[in-house]
Amino acid sequence: MAINWANFENEITDFLISKNSTDIEETAQFFTDTYIESIRTGRDPAGNIVLVDSKNPDIIKQGWIKALTACLKSPVNLGAVPWVFVSEALIEYWTLMPATFLMPYAPAVTGTLNGIVFPGNVVSVTPGIHNALNAGNETKVASELTETFRNHTKSLGGTFVGLTASTPPAPVVKPWKGIR
Repeated sequence: MAINWANFENEITDFLISKNSTDIEETAQFFTDTYIESIRTGRDPAGNIVLVDSKNPDIIKQGWIKALTACLKSPVNLGAVPWVFVSEALIEYWTLMPATFLMPYAPAVTGTLNGIVFPGNVVSVTPGIHNALNAGNETKVASELTETFRNHTKSLGGTFVGLTASTPPAPVVKPWKGIR
């Protein structure tokens, strides 16, 4: 399976259209839960499952809370600056995220370690969120937010470590990029 970006976009669109959120925490929780549910099916390029449930998603929720609070409490438009909180949260969340190693990278026949070692290009996340939330109607906001997060997950970097079938086994270290 791949990351379910279509579901993410639909859920965000429906949420924004309904305008049912009563406060910052509820909005932050919804954005976080929808993101986590969508990426839960993510795989590395070999098809190994990225174990997103191994990390606490509250990291991301707190980033949204800080950003939304800064925007709503500021007497002036802060531009993209508050969304740095979400970018920082994504760095913390994705760094050292483990992945299964059942699907080895050639020439390995078995894995011993696999996971994300580079938390992706978050430089584009900050302006991406800002631009998305200022895109106009709810459908455009959801579409641009989806594209921002999709591009970020494509930039995540990992390393697979495994062994060959030779005697003695030789180590194999393969870097990889992006989860799908």
